[in-house]
Amino acid sequence: MSETVVGNKTIINSPRQGDGPEVARIVKAGGLLFVMGHVSVDETRVNVVGKGDMKAQAERVFERIKIALEDAGATVDDMVQMTSYVKDYSRMNEVQEARKKYFPNGGVAGTGVEISALVDPEMLIEVQGIAIAP
Repeated sequence: MSETVVGNKTIINSPRQGDGPEVARIVKAGGLLFVMGHVSVDETRVNVVGKGDMKAQAERVFERIKIALEDAGATVDDMVQMTSYVKDYSRMNEVQEARKKYFPNGGVAGTGVEISALVDPEMLIEVQGIAIAP
């Protein structure tokens, strides 16, 4: 993990998120952790995981968020809000199944938004959120 202080915030990056250019996985500010949008990619951050499978992509996204939180010293139980951007809202039940697996204790305020596209046409979901800093 690497941390960089910029003004009143700390940018937290994780080597467990794969190789490639540094991208802030989490920004810590004012006692909160702002979790960047995560998509379903492998460790190279190039290949989409779970092509065509909303539940598999959601599980990969939540696994990546879990890793980012751990690297910031937090857990999934510290997550208080998340926004899920999905290409097909009729498949939101698959996202909810995956979410329950990674956030079994609940307590996370959520919003689901249907969008027309993500950065890669094979991506079906992106999730961002806010957690309480440890």
